[in-house]
Amino acid sequence: MADQGARPTAATVFAILHFVFGGLGLFGILGIGAIFSRSAIYGILSLISFGVSALLVFAGVTLITNKKNALDMNQYYVFASLGVTAITAVYLIIAFGIVGLIGAIFSVLVGLIYPLLVLFLVVKSQPAIEFYGSQN
Repeated sequence: MADQGARPTAATVFAILHFVFGGLGLFGILGIGAIFSRSAIYGILSLISFGVSALLVFAGVTLITNKKNALDMNQYYVFASLGVTAITAVYLIIAFGIVGLIGAIFSVLVGLIYPLLVLFLVVKSQPAIEFYGSQN
């Protein structure tokens, strides 16, 4: 059983990674005009990805501040990220054919790794469940 006073190490590590990856994702808004000028659909997907990045930063805040809803926020991030990854992959295949298929494969591989790590090492982790379940 985890010490109720100590945040699980995995939660701390992922909170920091959330800030890094989410912060980088938030910078994507800088190029949104260029993306929309090329493709409205891809621009909308980029805006949704911006929202998922903001959710990732917020999930990191809840982890680091020991909020009771931290695991819920991380689970919302996982589902949102996997959904955006799937939609983006389908769009790439439809819009760009075989070249899009290559991009979709890369997108799926990269887009699955981090959310699944969050799911299994934080959200489904027994020490994290016990720790965040005991918070106010």
